[in-house]
Amino acid sequence: MKRIIFIGLIFIIGILTGILSNNFYKDFKKNTCLKQYKFIDRELICSRSLIIVKKHSYIKLKNKLIDFIYDERKKSNITHVSLYFRDLVNGPILGINEQEEFSPASLLKLPLLITYLRLAEEDKNLLKKKILYTNKIEISQNFEPSRIIDQTTRHEIGELLNALIIYSDNVAYYWLVAYLRQAFPKRNPLLETNQELGILEPKNTLEDTITVRSYGSIFRSLYYGTYLSEVPSEQALGLLAKSEFDKGIAAGVPKELAVANKFGERATLNSKIKQLHDCGIIYYPNNPYLLCIMTKGEDFEKLAKIITDLSRMVYEEFNSRKIN
Repeated sequence: MKRIIFIGLIFIIGILTGILSNNFYKDFKKNTCLKQYKFIDRELICSRSLIIVKKHSYIKLKNKLIDFIYDERKKSNITHVSLYFRDLVNGPILGINEQEEFSPASLLKLPLLITYLRLAEEDKNLLKKKILYTNKIEISQNFEPSRIIDQTTRHEIGELLNALIIYSDNVAYYWLVAYLRQAFPKRNPLLETNQELGILEPKNTLEDTITVRSYGSIFRSLYYGTYLSEVPSEQALGLLAKSEFDKGIAAGVPKELAVANKFGERATLNSKIKQLHDCGIIYYPNNPYLLCIMTKGEDFEKLAKIITDLSRMVYEEFNSRKIN
């Protein structure tokens, strides 16, 4: 029995020694690397892990996407498309019509979530507060949520935020906006967030505009934890990963990949042109990437399919770069 215990201890000591030696080697290698460079981002270079996906430019993919968009435009399936792609692990960027402006619509729900998570860092009880908005809200949505909140009872703010992002519930949106106006009569926390994130002030009119690049930067700030701290950034992306909208970007990648995304739709009575957007992070194993697509056309289903097709083309190219 003592012999077995002794052998077990030797085995454990061997494992611990290996771990410590490996960590010492990594620290030594990093410190040596830090001393080698003076003018580039030393932390980035010296902390770089094994490259999973080849990082050369996406010129061929960009041309392929442009040809696809041109063909869809000729078929009258779309009138406008913008696309922004970014490899989130020190990789290239790809943009098509990235400065074109679109109506954000439900995309504005993400800055609203971020506003509440920022305020919750100051008020730890905020998300537990129960609120009730007495005015009845009736809003039609082309992509109807599977659930909407009960407008006859109080709801915790945290519950409303879940409905806001997971189901893109417009009722939750108006309740949360109304509470901010009531709770902060002398300031506008949502406007503060939009300004700090580089998003224009929402006025609930078609004149509000946003670009794929500016909206994509919100996801980058969450991924890198540069606007909110790490915990609320993780919380926000966790909610986005539960989004039930699966007809856009998510439909273009394998089902086993997590996708943290937010979509937005816009339709008006006085115009045939509709808008559909989908932006988010695709969690490719060990190398996530950002993709934001905004579209205009006359048919929501066709726009959704175009977003899916573009997402699939990006994924297939990205996956083909995997280093075995």
